[in-house]
Amino acid sequence: MSKMDQIISCQICFIPINEGNINLSVDRILKLVETSGIEYQVGMMSTELKGERKSLMYLINQILDDALENTKFILDIRFSNQCGI
Repeated sequence: MSKMDQIISCQICFIPINEGNINLSVDRILKLVETSGIEYQVGMMSTELKGERKSLMYLINQILDDALENTKFILDIRFSNQCGI
């Protein structure tokens, strides 16, 4: 298995700032996650993802592009090749 095909887990926490309705921004990001085809679980404070490294990185770039275009934000990301696999 190449490094790009390696299965890893990822935890993301997207926090819109200076917004009246943060749910709109969070829902937009969750829609990207839902349509990605990546295994995920939404929690109270973060979303856990599991999949191929290149697929996760592609999704993270989509999330970052969307957020940069639409809101001010904090995006906390953690990767693991052990946890959640």
